[in-house]
Amino acid sequence: MKAVKMQMYLLILMMSLLLCACGATSTVYTIEKNNVSYEVDTENKTISDGINVYQYEIFRK
Repeated sequence: MKAVKMQMYLLILMMSLLLCACGATSTVYTIEKNNVSYEVDTENKTISDGINVYQYEIFRK
């Protein structure tokens, strides 16, 4: 089960990074996966499933 959560986290993280890289103007997106809604806030750099909140950073070279 822990591996599934990590895979979901990585999937959501990659999706949010893609949205940021595309120069999206809105700061909050809702993504649904396996009947669970995730909120991606690109301004605060957080991803939430309604229970847990994950924070991410973007490093550019």
